[in-house]
Amino acid sequence: DDYLTCPLKYRYSHILNLPVMRHHLVAYGSALHKAVEAFFKQRLDGKEMREEELLAAFEGAWRSEGFLTEEHEQLRLAQGQETLRRFYRQQQEAPERPMLIEEKFKFPLGDLLVVGRWDRVDRQGNEIVIIDYKSSEVREQAEADRRTRESLQLLVYALAWRTLHGELPVRVELRFLEPGLIGQVHITEEHMVRAEASLREAAEGIRAGKFDARPAEHQCRWCAFQAICPFAFHIR
Repeated sequence: DDYLTCPLKYRYSHILNLPVMRHHLVAYGSALHKAVEAFFKQRLDGKEMREEELLAAFEGAWRSEGFLTEEHEQLRLAQGQETLRRFYRQQQEAPERPMLIEEKFKFPLGDLLVVGRWDRVDRQGNEIVIIDYKSSEVREQAEADRRTRESLQLLVYALAWRTLHGELPVRVELRFLEPGLIGQVHITEEHMVRAEASLREAAEGIRAGKFDARPAEHQCRWCAFQAICPFAFHIR
């Protein structure tokens, strides 16, 4: 995804390994993700997590990185706690039991080896649903659905399941924790063709050493390397 977004970003991050401070949105989202993961893993072990344990898991995963001020960090910490309280209430009212949580996968694709991890896989009747959680502040259902449609990550998850289990997932979902919105896409074989093509495109470019910049306003604004990238300046 880094390569397809901007090959130069891929070079900075994965070849030159330039050190960057994590953005506060990444630190915040990672702590939320770890808390939700701990909640479902405990449920799969036959134990129910208490609300205070969920909040403790969040606080234990918290890292003070990238926040603008101490006040900013405390505001985000409180926001995350309220988000998880709402998540906990929803899980008490309508409990869910995933089939897999944070399960690793690996599969060959021609001369490529694709390695990753499913965040969450559910079996609903005879159907497979693949789910990922996001902390992004998405407020409209149309935007949630658009983000889901454009997610290469989810398509690769679906491709991995189809390849390894011979079964096409019925849909993929992005669950936005803060607003409680769920973006959904029903998966078809066309999606699998698109996922394979994206993986091959990235692999071919990386192997050929093609690392040209692809500046775009939104991408450069959120790029960790914008301060050192000469191609980002002209769109500021």
